[in-house]
Amino acid sequence: WDELFSVSRMICHIYCRTIFCIRFLRYYDIIKVNIKGGDMNMLALDKPNDLEHLIKGIDIVVALMSDMSCNVCLAIYPDLESMSQQFPNVMFVSADVTSMKNLVGQYMIFTFPTIIIFVNGKETVRFERVFSLMDVEISISRYDQLLHQ
Repeated sequence: WDELFSVSRMICHIYCRTIFCIRFLRYYDIIKVNIKGGDMNMLALDKPNDLEHLIKGIDIVVALMSDMSCNVCLAIYPDLESMSQQFPNVMFVSADVTSMKNLVGQYMIFTFPTIIIFVNGKETVRFERVFSLMDVEISISRYDQLLHQ
C-alpha cells in the first residue's frame, strides 16, 4: 500500500503541476500586457514577483498559498476555481510555496492551506488551516460589491 500511495501521490503531483504550468503559460502573456481580472480560471504562479505585480495592478486578488503535498489544498482548489467564475472582477491565483520559499517569509505563511485576499494592494482578510469556503466567498463578495458596484 505504501508503494501504491507513493506512486499515486507522484502521479497527482505531476498532473497538478502540468495543469498549473499549462494555465500559467496560457494566461501569463495576457496578464503581462493588460493586468485585469476576468473570466479566466485560477492562475498558477511560479515566480514571487508575479504575485507582487498582480497585487499592485488588480483591485482584488485572492491568493491560495499551498503545498503540493497538502491534500486539503488539492481538495479546495476546484472549489476556488469555480468561485473564480462567479467573480469576474477578481483575480484568483495559486502559489506552490515549496517552489517559492521566500513567499513563506514575505507573507508569513505558517500552515496550509492559506487564502489571502488582497484589496487595493493591501492584505485585508486571511484564512488559515480551518475555515469555511462559504466565509471566503462572503468576504470576496463583500469587497467585490464595494469596489465594483
